[in-house]
Amino acid sequence: EAEFPDPAQAPLWPNPFVDFLDSANSELGAYALFTTELHSVFRFRGTREDYVEIDASNDYWVVVNGYVVIDMGGIRRRSKARVDLVDVAEELGLVVGNPYPVSVF
Repeated sequence: EAEFPDPAQAPLWPNPFVDFLDSANSELGAYALFTTELHSVFRFRGTREDYVEIDASNDYWVVVNGYVVIDMGGIRRRSKARVDLVDVAEELGLVVGNPYPVSVF
């Protein structure tokens, strides 16, 4: 929809492994480490249905409207994190009815 922000302008998280994997000294090979990026847009409704939840055993970061709301970097055992966006709406600058970018790394 035209009213949503340009997904290309969603915040990007630096990838510390790019130089490592491109290095000629890398003994792990190109398939040992990888990262996934997901960029999307959501409309904030201001209800308890607006939340972000991660249940994983890997590193994850979630960025909403340019703010890191979940930082599970360095996690190696299964962990769960949840943020109810209505509780942090003011801090994140969220206004009911408006669209906002969300990124997961």
